[in-house]
Amino acid sequence: MRKHFFIDMETLGTSSDAVILSMAILCVPEITENFPLNEENFKRIMWCGKYWKLDRKSQLDFNRKIDKRTVMWWNQQGAEAKEVLSNTNCVNPQTALMDLHQYCYDKEFNPKEDVVWSRRMIDSIWYSSLCQTYNVEQLLPYWCFRDTATALELVTGDTNGSK
Repeated sequence: MRKHFFIDMETLGTSSDAVILSMAILCVPEITENFPLNEENFKRIMWCGKYWKLDRKSQLDFNRKIDKRTVMWWNQQGAEAKEVLSNTNCVNPQTALMDLHQYCYDKEFNPKEDVVWSRRMIDSIWYSSLCQTYNVEQLLPYWCFRDTATALELVTGDTNGSK
């Protein structure tokens, strides 16, 4: 049965080698009669994901980049968003990647069948770049990635899904 993985990364820039503040992944089983998309299942799924805040210093040591305009944008955000900026409870990015891969193994990720959703494909570029930076084999191949914004636009006619 096809599974859907959702990956999200927050960064301090838009280049492929930007410092990554955090990453998260969530596996959603295929929606079927036996597993309908309803409020109860949605709540259950949301607590099954993983989230990591990544150590910045380690990334700077590998010459990953910080964009001043992106930092300015983060500083204009609310308290919840700014929590991502705090340097507390951060893990080494290599450790986070290994944990992310273990999550995928535990969920029996199958690159021939499963899909990975991200926003506008930039997360796939950041993921690939982070794997290269830390010499971690890339488990999630580029051909599995799908763009959530395009999917929303196809379904609703609007990239924000509000129509």
